[in-house]
Amino acid sequence: TGPMDTDEPGAAEGIDVGAACCLLRGKVYDAQQNRAKAAHWYQESLRRDAHCVEALERLADNHMLTAEEERSLLAALRFPQGDEWLRALYKSRMGKYDPAVTPAMQERELESHPELRGSIDAS
Repeated sequence: TGPMDTDEPGAAEGIDVGAACCLLRGKVYDAQQNRAKAAHWYQESLRRDAHCVEALERLADNHMLTAEEERSLLAALRFPQGDEWLRALYKSRMGKYDPAVTPAMQERELESHPELRGSIDAS
C-alpha cells in the first residue's frame, strides 16, 4: 500500500485539506478587511493542523489576537510527538504582548530545542 491508498484527505502531499480550506477562508476575510472572521479561520486552520505556519504568521504579523487569545490558542493546539520545538517557536512569535513572558525567557526556551539552533525564524 502507498500513500494514495489512505482515506486521509491530502495524505499523499502531507497537507490537511481542511486546514488549507480554513486558511483560504481566513485570507478571503482578511482581503475583505474582516479581521474578526479572518482571525477565527486562521485559528481554526491551526487547530486542524498545527503545522499550518502561514496561519500563525498571519495572526502574529497582523496582531489579530490578544495575549489571552494567544495563550488559549497555543494551549488548544495539538503538536505531534517530537514537535515541541514547534510549540516553542509559535510561543516566541505570539508572546510579545504577554507581560509574563520576557524576551530572555523566550530565548532560553528556544535555545533548549536543538532543532531551532541557528534558525533565522528563532532569532
